[in-house]
Amino acid sequence: MRLVSPEEAQSLFAAPLFCDECSDWMPWNLQPTTVVSTAGVMKEDGSSAMLIVELLYTRTHKTKKIEYRFTVFRRQIWGNDPVYQLHIRQSADSMKHLHSHPHEHIGNRREAGDASWMDWGYDEVLAFFCKRTNITFRPPPCHPEHFALKS
Repeated sequence: MRLVSPEEAQSLFAAPLFCDECSDWMPWNLQPTTVVSTAGVMKEDGSSAMLIVELLYTRTHKTKKIEYRFTVFRRQIWGNDPVYQLHIRQSADSMKHLHSHPHEHIGNRREAGDASWMDWGYDEVLAFFCKRTNITFRPPPCHPEHFALKS
């Protein structure tokens, strides 16, 4: 894994990007409370941007904790380099550790999030992620807890 500079990360998001048809939400790493959805990212002309989006959502009913970890990776021969990540943990308990507070990673730089992020729902988190990465989902991925019958 190579560390990406903040400037390099921001340059990858300079032009509009698109994700068509995110995968269905699937269990992640055998953790029953965590689901993930992934998609490749395309440029406006339909060519690959060599980026992957991974949307990870955790909800623990017993402890009433919710976690959003929305990440963009750059595909490389040796693996995937993290380019951007929005990480928000919501809990009724106060979070003592600084890394548990809402934050984002832009390349290898970590920036603290606003306290208001703790009150965001899925739609607000997804909208902020899309704004920061210049990615448009077509169609937007539904809430991970939304249940719809397939036709």
